[in-house]
Amino acid sequence: MNALLDKAEKWLTELGIRTHASASCLLVNRDDIDSLCGIGVVYDEFLKELREALGTNKFYWSSKDKEWLYLDCW
Repeated sequence: MNALLDKAEKWLTELGIRTHASASCLLVNRDDIDSLCGIGVVYDEFLKELREALGTNKFYWSSKDKEWLYLDCW
């Protein structure tokens, strides 16, 4: 993982959102985001908050599955 994903992991962990680091991206637990923001949250809006908090627009969701959102950056 790179330095930006490390910062994102720290920010998400401080919010109580579980993450899992992989070699190429950061997996973010969807249920934890739902618990924090409410069911029906728009994940792109949450991503916008992440970008604003960390001061960069380089983050994006590269993929998703039933349990995880895959956070990556360019």
